[in-house]
Amino acid sequence: MAEKDSKYDPLVIEKVFPAPAALLVDKQPAVNVMAKECLFVLDANTLLAPFLIGKESLKDVKKVFASLVSQDRLFLPAQAVREYAKHRASKIADIYTHIQQKLSSLPSNPQPLAIPMFEDVPAYTAVGEGADKVRSAVKEYKSKLQELLSQVRNWHGDDPVSTLYASIFLESHVIEHGKSLEDLSADLERRTIHGIPPGFKDKAKPDGGIGDVAIWHTILKLGSDRKRDVIFVSNDAKPDWMVRGGDEGLFPKFELIAEFHRTTGHRFWILPFDRFLELLGAAPGTVVEVASTTDVPSTSFATKIASDFLAAIANVETLDLDAVFHRLHGSIMAFLGPDESDEDAEYEYIHDQRFSALVKRFGELLSVYLTQNDLKFGQPKTLKRVLALLIRMDELNREIAYHAARMKRSTTEQQRELRELAEEFIELHMKITTGLHF
Repeated sequence: MAEKDSKYDPLVIEKVFPAPAALLVDKQPAVNVMAKECLFVLDANTLLAPFLIGKESLKDVKKVFASLVSQDRLFLPAQAVREYAKHRASKIADIYTHIQQKLSSLPSNPQPLAIPMFEDVPAYTAVGEGADKVRSAVKEYKSKLQELLSQVRNWHGDDPVSTLYASIFLESHVIEHGKSLEDLSADLERRTIHGIPPGFKDKAKPDGGIGDVAIWHTILKLGSDRKRDVIFVSNDAKPDWMVRGGDEGLFPKFELIAEFHRTTGHRFWILPFDRFLELLGAAPGTVVEVASTTDVPSTSFATKIASDFLAAIANVETLDLDAVFHRLHGSIMAFLGPDESDEDAEYEYIHDQRFSALVKRFGELLSVYLTQNDLKFGQPKTLKRVLALLIRMDELNREIAYHAARMKRSTTEQQRELRELAEEFIELHMKITTGLHF
């Protein structure tokens, strides 16, 4: 028998669950009840997740974090901060590499079509004009890519996410575990031999899983010192932390809950980042966007950031008010039309991924338009109603899409309201485009 096997304790379960009678009557409080007073601890993957979200969602995340910090309820394990710092650089490098690849893969400018015999043909003239527009668009596209590369290149700890953290967290929010390397190593060995979470499934990691054990002891220390319940915010649903059902982490391993209660006298839970934000009152759109970042591979990380940015430049940012208005009309008609409607579908919403960007662009352009004297496009009252409709539709659409992805709950009322607002938008669009907007 190997030396490691000789250390196996056949009665280890008695040490993991030393008070079996309590297991029969002990009740874990509801998470929404815990969340009102507990301390929150952020994992490294949670700290990295905001690199994948947009400006407005990042503001929302900052609002949630700042509120908890002001209440002295948000903390970071030192090990999680170190892991975040290690992986942050590689994530930014991935983004930079992807943008470079996008720039190098752009096609050459179209060459002029030189066929003199067609000079009097309108279509030939139109082809030439179209080629000029393509050349101009490609030039602008490359320019924006270069600007973005320059911006990423000049990030030295002052990227938007790092700046956010620097403005919120102090040294006092970073918690050390207080254990020696020898103590952590011995505990990791014990957990690995006996299959006790966490860390026992991380033998293949360079650190052998000691990082997870360090974070766990930090959580135990925080709960003991502060005498409070703790919720660990992590997108890591590995089986040495979570009980899994299918592809999802359902709830923390009971061994963790029991050890935390035995050590601190208080309660422990684990939440993914999106659920944490939802409980703390973040906007539905933020919750949806954060949910889409869960378990994103590093190769997709750069693709999502750069592609979303570039799509905005190419498809939305360069559009004028009339073009945005008509693209919104097309997206909403697709939602109302038979091609996208499914009588058997539980969740119906606008599937155009540009919809939120189009709504935002419409609002920006409208604010400029309303300062002009020559209001040919439409009257202020009508256009302001259109904007109000679009903003509410975007909120509803994000909420429905979120619950459609996670199958969280019924959104029948939200879908009904979205459809009613969509129909009103179509009516107003017709009045504006036909001049009946007074």
